[in-house]
Amino acid sequence: MVEAHKGQISFPGGRIDEKDRSLLETALREAYEEIGLRRKDVDVLGRTDDMRTVASNYIVHPFVGFIPGSYSFVISKDEVERLIAVPFRVFMENGTVMPVNYEGGAYEGLAYTYDGEVIWGATARIMHNLVNIVQEKFVLPPRGA
Repeated sequence: MVEAHKGQISFPGGRIDEKDRSLLETALREAYEEIGLRRKDVDVLGRTDDMRTVASNYIVHPFVGFIPGSYSFVISKDEVERLIAVPFRVFMENGTVMPVNYEGGAYEGLAYTYDGEVIWGATARIMHNLVNIVQEKFVLPPRGA
């Protein structure tokens, strides 16, 4: 478990193990360990830009994939408090630059709110980057469609 980011909304992730043959292998292993997402159930689309965390200075190597919409996740209670599903459209709307207090530090940056939750830091920046990539490649339906 990554102690530096406890309590934050984030994607499954962690450190590279010696047995991992690639960054994708690490991502898929961590997704299985944390939320029970089986490799065979993911249609990996590719990798997005690396993202550095501000608080801990880690480099995150994000991957994007499709999974079935009715997937039965199994969370690891040792690593995950709960799983939330946030519609992609939330990230298509403009995020807000706002201060976030976390573990005695104040961080100001892009954040999204959904259902009373604040998505900030590297997770918000990863999603902002993904939206930009998708908008360059596809014509997305208008809001509310």
